[in-house]
Amino acid sequence: MVVALSAAGPAFAADVPDATSMMTVALVAGLVLLILIINAVFGVWVYKDAHHRGMKNPVVWIVAVVLTGVPGLIGYLLARPKEDSESTRE
Repeated sequence: MVVALSAAGPAFAADVPDATSMMTVALVAGLVLLILIINAVFGVWVYKDAHHRGMKNPVVWIVAVVLTGVPGLIGYLLARPKEDSESTRE
């Protein structure tokens, strides 16, 4: 009976992924989640900044930044008006 149980053990273990592959999946999932959070923070900042500067269509910039990340943020920083709308009113 002991032989039968020990022989069945490796058969069940063959279907279970090893720790290395499970850690790789967890690491990749964590990095993807981190990138999504960073892009969301960039999007919120871009919306607030575009709204503060009086830009007509901040939603387009939000979509661009959230979808492309850092390249979209750099594009926004290059394309935004130099002064905010409050300083141009005075």
